[in-house]
Amino acid sequence: MIGNTLRLLRRIHGKTIKELSNELGVSSSFISAIEHNKRNPSLSLLEKYADSFGIRLNGLLFFYEEIRDDDSKGFFEKNSRPLFLKAIKTLEKITEHESQE
Repeated sequence: MIGNTLRLLRRIHGKTIKELSNELGVSSSFISAIEHNKRNPSLSLLEKYADSFGIRLNGLLFFYEEIRDDDSKGFFEKNSRPLFLKAIKTLEKITEHESQE
C-alpha cells in the first residue's frame, strides 16, 4: 500500500507527521490515516508529497513501485536495514535521473 511507502519516505527525510501535515496543508490525523492505509491520498496530495520530498510525482510513483514488492513495514521492524538501504539507493537513482532531465 502506498501509505507504508509514504511513511517510509517521511521517516527517511526526518519529518514528523506534524511537520509534514503543515507543509501539505492537511491535518496530522489525515496523514496518519494515509500512512496506516485507512485513507488514500488524492493525486494532488501525492504531488505535494513529492514536492515535500524534493522529487517529482513520477519519481514518487517509481519509488513506490520499487519498494512495494518488499514489505515496506519491514523498515520499522528489527531487521529493516536491507529495506532502508534499498530505499536510499532508489531515491539516489530517482534524484540522479531527475537531475539529468
